Amino acid sequence: MKGARYWTLVVVLVDVLNLYLKGLCETIVVSGEDSETRRQIKLKQIENGHFQVILSTGQFFGEGLDIHAINCLILVFPFSFEGKLIQYIGRLRGHNNHKVIVDYRDSQIPFLERQFKQRQRVYKKFLKMGR
Repeated sequence: MKGARYWTLVVVLVDVLNLYLKGLCETIVVSGEDSETRRQIKLKQIENGHFQVILSTGQFFGEGLDIHAINCLILVFPFSFEGKLIQYIGRLRGHNNHKVIVDYRDSQIPFLERQFKQRQRVYKKFLKMGR
């Protein structure tokens, strides 16, 4: 049940971020909530480079998007599975070599802090491998 509560929070945060950023930059929100037709329209916009920021839920970003111009990833939802993090890191395939990952850390909530520390171990592995 904990997971469902956090999932709902993530979806709300995506919507709030979109409202905040909409006047500042070109945003596209892609989620499992989109109809197939709407999703195809959004994916075409992304393919044509008509975006500055893509907001997506973790599940959809990990499995449903194939975008070749991402150079910054901001993680703001709780997860600890190494395979998922590796998949997300693999999405950073922009044209330049400068890639940025921002991983939100909430050290005040033990559950979230533990998950952050697990992700941190994966980051250290990547750094040792020179990626």
